[in-house]
Amino acid sequence: MTISSSTAARSMASIVTKRDQQQQQHNNRHDRLPERSRTQHPVMMVTSFLGQTTVRPAGSLLLLAILLVTSCAVLPGVEGKQQLCEVETGQSSIILDIEESRGSSVAQHTNPPELPISGDPTDDITLELVFPKGKPTFLLDGKSLRLIHPLDRDEENLSHIVFQITCMVRSTRRKRNIPIIVRVSDVNDNPPMFINTPYETTVPESTPVGTTIFRSIQATDKDAGVNGLVEYFIVEGSQNISDISPNTLTAADGFGVFAIAYPHQGQVTVVKTLDYERTQRYYLTIVASDQL
Repeated sequence: MTISSSTAARSMASIVTKRDQQQQQHNNRHDRLPERSRTQHPVMMVTSFLGQTTVRPAGSLLLLAILLVTSCAVLPGVEGKQQLCEVETGQSSIILDIEESRGSSVAQHTNPPELPISGDPTDDITLELVFPKGKPTFLLDGKSLRLIHPLDRDEENLSHIVFQITCMVRSTRRKRNIPIIVRVSDVNDNPPMFINTPYETTVPESTPVGTTIFRSIQATDKDAGVNGLVEYFIVEGSQNISDISPNTLTAADGFGVFAIAYPHQGQVTVVKTLDYERTQRYYLTIVASDQL
């Protein structure tokens, strides 16, 4: 054990001495180099942490600082800014929606309520509506469209209105034409109307319950889409049967004797056994209703 300890001490001393000799030789050579040669080598910084040695160029901290300053030197508000007269949605045209007029009203607004065009019409740009044919339908109020006359989608078969708007940049006088499409949606403002009335048919008293005895009930509605769908119902009559039936026939209200099983089809079926000796004529009150 004593020999081993002595040997270890000598070995460490030998290593330290050898390192000191190498460091001294390196310093002597460095002192003999001319000034130009020494300045051509980059200066190195040596740091030690927990026994690990890291070599890093001294100029790396300065280089990092320069990169950070350069990356942050971006002009604010320039990147991504829309040009004047650009459509804010990024599309080449503008699509709006508006309801048809209720009666003579022109107070309804478009959706969205303003044209999505970049720029202030009181300062940056000017806007002008261009209708290629027919009389103008709208006036401009800033970026909003205002109706000039009522819209009747049903009578005029008017599903959409197409025109253009000319946008000019005040500072450069540059102009751009933007297509505008206004879709006109339907308002449920028309009642169903029966056609081919009155309806009349003859039914044998032996007709089984569940038999369809009439298929030609029909009503039309000028409204579009779901607003034009018609349903049919048999309701209890409010009129005195004796006022409309000949005295030679026994008449009764057909409510409860006949029914319309499928409201959208308007087909009348028998739901109660018929008896000619008891009743020779039935009167039905049928209501046609849309999606109110």
